[in-house]
Amino acid sequence: AVLLPLWEIDGADHVLCTLRRHDLPHHAGQVSFPGGSRDPGESPEETALRETCEEVGIAPAQVQILGALTPRRSVANHHVVPLVGRLDRKVEPVPDPGEVARVLTVPLSVLADRSQWEWRDVAPRPDGSKRPAMPHLDHDGATVWGLTAWCLWDFLRRGVDDSFRW
Repeated sequence: AVLLPLWEIDGADHVLCTLRRHDLPHHAGQVSFPGGSRDPGESPEETALRETCEEVGIAPAQVQILGALTPRRSVANHHVVPLVGRLDRKVEPVPDPGEVARVLTVPLSVLADRSQWEWRDVAPRPDGSKRPAMPHLDHDGATVWGLTAWCLWDFLRRGVDDSFRW
């Protein structure tokens, strides 16, 4: 499960993401949402909240879960349940230095601007077969793509503009 955290900064909504460290064995250097694998007996909500606390130091009590987006399969074939949550305005993210290079916030106004997005090819699958092009957004020295981009498009389609379709 992952959390798509909405955070109000200076009166405008932003989405909080993490930039994963470049030396990690999986998804190195990628923009992602806080999240990870479920522990035995956990619900997706509990998983997303626990992982958010572990990765960026935001306590579960500082997140109001607003709902779930459509579950998806990641490029690595993981079943992912994306949840949307509203962060307390006063949170102060503290990235886990073992996993997170930095916290990245993207204004919702930037995400909702279709001109900011670009469809690009991605690396072939491990078996050499071609993957379809997917949406990419460059922001603050990082590129949002993959599952993170698909979750954002689903969120934008549902709440901002139903023309965000693939």
